[in-house]
Amino acid sequence: MDKQWKKEIADGEYIVRTCGWSPPGDHPVGCGMKLHVKNGKLVKVEGDEEHPISQGRLCIRCLTLPEYVHHPQRIVYPMKRVGKRGENKWQRISWDEAWDIIVPKVKYFTETYGAESIIVFGGTGRQACLYYYPLGFASLGTPNVCYPLSGWSCYGPRCAITDYILGAGYPEIDFAGHFPDRYDNPNYQLPKYIVIWGKNPLMSNPDGFYGHSLIDMMKRGTKIIHVDPRITWLGTRAEHVLQLRPGTDTALALGLLHVIINEELYDKEFVEKWCYGFEELKQRVQEYPPEKVAEITWVPKEKIIEVARIIATNKPCPIQWGLAVDTNPNGVQLGHALLSIVAITGNLDIPGGITLGPRAALLGKWRIETRYNLSEELWDKRIGAKEWPALANALATTHPDETLDTLETGKPYKLRMGWFNSTNLLTPTCSTQPDRWYRALQSLEFVVVQDTFMTPTAMALA
Repeated sequence: MDKQWKKEIADGEYIVRTCGWSPPGDHPVGCGMKLHVKNGKLVKVEGDEEHPISQGRLCIRCLTLPEYVHHPQRIVYPMKRVGKRGENKWQRISWDEAWDIIVPKVKYFTETYGAESIIVFGGTGRQACLYYYPLGFASLGTPNVCYPLSGWSCYGPRCAITDYILGAGYPEIDFAGHFPDRYDNPNYQLPKYIVIWGKNPLMSNPDGFYGHSLIDMMKRGTKIIHVDPRITWLGTRAEHVLQLRPGTDTALALGLLHVIINEELYDKEFVEKWCYGFEELKQRVQEYPPEKVAEITWVPKEKIIEVARIIATNKPCPIQWGLAVDTNPNGVQLGHALLSIVAITGNLDIPGGITLGPRAALLGKWRIETRYNLSEELWDKRIGAKEWPALANALATTHPDETLDTLETGKPYKLRMGWFNSTNLLTPTCSTQPDRWYRALQSLEFVVVQDTFMTPTAMALA
């Protein structure tokens, strides 16, 4: 690989090589880009063909960066509100003026009501979410950092489930992402089958996985098992499709376990050495024979049995599960069942199976470490920590639904200042009750919004 990161070309233009960590993820190293800069302006973006993961392929998020960076509506200087909230009237100010307004307010609320009276709201942008934790814990000194998605129903459930069940982070398909020679590395084994469960990775490029890697593996012989109420592009290319009734995923997973366990297709050595509670699991799945599961899920009994046998007898066969699990009303139980399938079939922590990552609390280690700027007494005041200890121990945020209750009731204490870092929560992309949030957030006495464009949240609250 060419190690040169900056290259001069004609007419004063130069190219910078970098990686774009665009949301949601594109781990382990982001998408390789070549940024063309001329006269101080980003004029073009190309894929870096030498990048070992993306190999020159880019999606629209990276290709349209020049439009985004130089958009005439982009906010590039501080502003203060000059009308009433919601009037969208603003005055440009200097950075010094902004600090002269904000810093005394932070000191006032901290000294008068305690640092817990300040709350930071953050969005899902993968660079922004690195910074709003230390913004709260280290800069503002508050224990209250909130990701305001109803029920924390994105990635959080997966992280909490795997923290407690595996003692590890959310497991992702091993797509040879850490080998320079990728699939040709002798220590790697290509999956025979991959189960895509409630996920559309070609579109989402989810945390920990480069979606187009599926195409690379399919070209080399990997077959797809598609579990989804919908038929996606991948579903039309799948070897097997389990088009289930929406919301019945857990019953389907228990039905697959019923077949694998009762036909003794599981990895007996792995179960003996590494699985706790197998006899209890075996007893539980007896309540879900394929005939009953077929009635619940609308998936034919014969297909349930066939796919269960394929998963158990074709190693490696990883399962990729996504947001559909997090948003499922019994998603925690579904996550347990999926992990059980992977574990008892011996597909956990093997080449071509699913990986074991660091615990959720260690993702972005430095941002979580800033929590130690806070005393234990202050940390214990985090909203929802006592009521939801499983979430509080796995994730460093408040519970979003408890936060909404606190804004409305003032209990256990009143929130007085809000800092919104790259989140437009009033537009119902994440909150199921945007009007309720809007009315509750009106109680904040002082609000700072940090974003790249003017949003309804900024207009309504700042």
